[in-house]
Amino acid sequence: MEIKLDVKRVQSLTDGTFAVVMTILIFQINFPSHLTEKQLVNYFYEKEVPGFFIFFISFILLGIFWIGNHYYQSLIITTNRFNIFLNIIFLSIISIIPFSAKLLIEYQNLHFSFIFFSINLIIARFLHYLLIVYSDKKGFFDPEITSSKQIKQLKRRVFFPIIIKLLLIPLSFWALNLSVYLFMIPILFHLIPEHSVLNIFKKKVHD
Repeated sequence: MEIKLDVKRVQSLTDGTFAVVMTILIFQINFPSHLTEKQLVNYFYEKEVPGFFIFFISFILLGIFWIGNHYYQSLIITTNRFNIFLNIIFLSIISIIPFSAKLLIEYQNLHFSFIFFSINLIIARFLHYLLIVYSDKKGFFDPEITSSKQIKQLKRRVFFPIIIKLLLIPLSFWALNLSVYLFMIPILFHLIPEHSVLNIFKKKVHD
């Protein structure tokens, strides 16, 4: 008989990991020492302004990952060892994002850094998708607040950014700088209201 485990412990580990990763992200931006004022100003505008944009994108994307994972975990009522292990792998990939961001900040004009950053995000997103698919298959979702339609919407919402990031990789060989700015597309996509969340809140109010 498969042992069902407490979801709250997984939520605590997830929140703690995201808190640490999002905190250390800012330390990926560094200034060289012993610059004159003119050199510092030039370095700031040529190097650090794009670097801060990459930091901003990375931080917001981490926030989106946390929101998506928090939403998913709020819908499940139990878990098992395999699902927890899958979540740990997901968190390990999330933990690499500060390194990927630093690589992109330091080597903004190299395709390797862009591809590494993109693949990091794609793998994290795909693992999140696997968590949802596996939880659906094992019946971990709370039937009182979720429906098959909501789970399908959740899967699409998680999977769509993977397609965008996969398309950005070949585009980067044609327009690298533009591809970096197009990371805003998944962010704008996640600003679309989540109707299933509203339905859950309405149900709770009626209860």
